[in-house]
Amino acid sequence: MGYYVDLNSISLADLKQRIATSYLIPSQRILLDELDARFAALQASGIHTVAQLQQALKTKAKVEQVAEALSLPVDYLTVLRRLVNSLHPDPRDVADFTCVPEETRRALGEIGIKTTVDLYARVTSPEEQQKLKAELHLTDDMVRLLAHLVDVCRLRYVSPAFAQVLVNSSYDSVAKIAAADPERLYAEVLALNRDQAYFKGSVGLNDMKFLVEDAGYLL
Repeated sequence: MGYYVDLNSISLADLKQRIATSYLIPSQRILLDELDARFAALQASGIHTVAQLQQALKTKAKVEQVAEALSLPVDYLTVLRRLVNSLHPDPRDVADFTCVPEETRRALGEIGIKTTVDLYARVTSPEEQQKLKAELHLTDDMVRLLAHLVDVCRLRYVSPAFAQVLVNSSYDSVAKIAAADPERLYAEVLALNRDQAYFKGSVGLNDMKFLVEDAGYLL
């Protein structure tokens, strides 16, 4: 399993089902409009996977070309493009993990590990973890912490600050989040942040429902 989900493995039909059944933030709800007809038009044009869809909508100019060719609204395809691109969220900077000692973050940077994508390859197997531990003289606990941080950051919209809440909760991995009861996850996240102030702002129950759904798609 890679850091990112393989977009070639997700069919256009799978994406349509996901849109139809998953929690959508308000700005994404336009995607429900004429969902069957619009996805049928995309499929008839030769687009069968999410990877192909991403390429077809790669730029604003391409969005406009597809809109004209298939008589689909530009604003609809623009939101669809954003959704597809969000399936590969930008990697997080390791330097922003304030729960990791500064000297460890600096040491990671010195060997070329600057983002969560860089780190993922070094902590996804026991063998790689042991190599990293030996190279940087890390403790087992520190290596496990790094592994959990990089894992939960594979989820969309999980910031370094929010990742620190998750790894200090009962839900410190994508697998555990996918199996979580959203209400229990929500209650624990609120309690932890109230006690430790990991992040500013607020999260709602719908955010936790979204997180649990999202984690399920990464398994």
